[in-house]
Amino acid sequence: MKIAKFALALIAVLAIAGFANASYSSLSVQWGPGQVYFEVYKGGSYYHSPNPYYYYGDYYYYFPNNFRYYYNSQWFYQPSGWFYYNGASWYRDNAWVFYDNYWFYPRHNYYYYPPYFEPTIIQAQELDKPYCSDIDIATYTIQVQEGKTVYDAFWVENSSNFVFDIFSAEIIENDSEIEVIPTSVDAFAPEQGFAELSIRTQALEGIESKLSTVYVKVEGEFPETGLNCSKTEGFKASIEGIADSEESDSATNDSSVQEFTQITLQPSSYQGSTASFYASTTPEPAYSAPPAPRPPIVPEPKESCSSIQLFTKNYYLGENDSKTQNFIIKNSGEKTFYIESIQALEDSAVYNARALDTKASSINSKGALNVPVKVESFETAKDRMESASFQVSGVFEDNTYCSFTAVGASDFTVQIVADAEPAAQGNFTIYAPETIKVPSQGTEFSFAFINTTGKQGYLRVYSPNASTNPEVIVIPENKSSVSSVISVKNLDVNKAWLFYDVFIEGFEIPSKISRLEKIQVGEGVPGPIVQPPSQEPESPQVSIESTVQPNIDGSYDLNVIVSNESNFPIAGNVEVDVPGDWSVEGSTDVSLNALESKSILLKARPKEFNDEDVGAVITFSSSSGFRFSEPIFLKANKPAYAAAFAVLGANSFLIGIIIVIVIVLGLAYYSIKKHKAHVEMHKERWASASK
Repeated sequence: MKIAKFALALIAVLAIAGFANASYSSLSVQWGPGQVYFEVYKGGSYYHSPNPYYYYGDYYYYFPNNFRYYYNSQWFYQPSGWFYYNGASWYRDNAWVFYDNYWFYPRHNYYYYPPYFEPTIIQAQELDKPYCSDIDIATYTIQVQEGKTVYDAFWVENSSNFVFDIFSAEIIENDSEIEVIPTSVDAFAPEQGFAELSIRTQALEGIESKLSTVYVKVEGEFPETGLNCSKTEGFKASIEGIADSEESDSATNDSSVQEFTQITLQPSSYQGSTASFYASTTPEPAYSAPPAPRPPIVPEPKESCSSIQLFTKNYYLGENDSKTQNFIIKNSGEKTFYIESIQALEDSAVYNARALDTKASSINSKGALNVPVKVESFETAKDRMESASFQVSGVFEDNTYCSFTAVGASDFTVQIVADAEPAAQGNFTIYAPETIKVPSQGTEFSFAFINTTGKQGYLRVYSPNASTNPEVIVIPENKSSVSSVISVKNLDVNKAWLFYDVFIEGFEIPSKISRLEKIQVGEGVPGPIVQPPSQEPESPQVSIESTVQPNIDGSYDLNVIVSNESNFPIAGNVEVDVPGDWSVEGSTDVSLNALESKSILLKARPKEFNDEDVGAVITFSSSSGFRFSEPIFLKANKPAYAAAFAVLGANSFLIGIIIVIVIVLGLAYYSIKKHKAHVEMHKERWASASK
């Protein structure tokens, strides 16, 4: 009975897999009693993983890395992403069925992989952590003539799903006849992306031909995990000596038109002392095969045009200006890609864009190609911001043809400023969320900006992996607080960057970024909301002073002086944090113009008079969330007119003495008064007798 049930389950799974293959050619799944080997792709190699996926809920599983499984003498390759494991149902285009409701879990070496039934996002982050092996430096042989200087660009490749911050780039060479120095390096390499490292090579005049070995070293950190890494890669510098250069004097050399420089991404062969890794975690060990010999790996599936990725850069030019930047064509596939055509397309009367030397070339597996793209601007009566696109077509060595449409174009922006001059003063600040979670149906979020440049400009909000609406926003001049709402849809990767590019005449304003994260949730999930600043600077200069005056009734008059020392108006309220047996009376709202001070009068009153010292805090809170505090001390003293009676009430002996004194004083007063009356009477009698 058990065998029959298993057979029925296997038939059901195979039927589902066949249906899956009919609809999705990239999938071929078979489950059964045989062993299934799982390996995940990290750092350029496949490793066995005890947890190749984590369970999210409702039969949806997420594989954080590209992976492969071995079954029935074949390797099956799959991309990272969400997979659905319930044979009774069907999901969208990007989910596939692996096994049915009988719950035959995938197995490796007689170990079954049951689902996690209490998933968290933390589990996903722990499974998908970066390694130093995810960082590689793409180099190539540099060609330089004696007495000449050449400029080249290497690429720091980050194959992890985490941003890699670059601390430094260093060139190590021991040849006194050449000088190789780094001229610039990008601040970070985005996840699954590149950072550009520009270098300058100069050869001494009159030297002979030679081939020198040089090393490039890059140090940085994965900020999300704190993992520090150092990577060193060797490359060759080929010097054309004096004899060779004399033979080639008749040849012309147009340095403005460069040939494609092919970058082969491969593990470093350098084993010197400068190659080092600083890791807080240990990468997973390579998978060791089971006792039975493993069959050879069969040819992999045909390449997909999505393996070709394009990376572009934006341009900022003045009138009658030109600039050349390197774009990248990356081949992440397993086959060599032969380029048919490369184009930079534009439709503008104020500039021209073209890819230099677009002759056919090829890109090896896991390699990339530098394509210099030159943009020349013309005269314009006003500032212009226009779009252009970069595209490529070609064929893989397995005859998979990729047209311009199949590969897809990568857009870039050309900003031309008419007679741009640096502004004397002013600033531009963007207030945007750090992370925006994007469900399948998209989301909306708000951001705000302050423009004190006195000039109108443009703000482009875009992502290479998602659509935004609106993409371009006009920045009004002399607006101290403006907010906008942006919608984000069609996010095609799990994590991506959202860029805020600002174009204002005469200002070099750095771009701001937010992180986009794809989530699987239902409809109606709101995006983050960033309230526009209330015309305040990022760090308002506010001070508070207070005086405390006790009253005869036991209360205190509090005089709080709030001073706005900035050039922006500020609104907020004054709070007095007192214990629960105290109360505070008076209005606490306050609005201040630039460089204005106001006095707020409050009264603090104890509910009980216990002579205890208490601490209190006076705080000014601005409407945008800034707080400034000052401590004060109060004492619950009894009213002055009640103090004497309170003392008497506590001492009966003293009361008796006081009563006796009062009686004695009263009798003395009465005796004196009676004596004076008796004397007056005798005076009157004596006066009458004298008459």
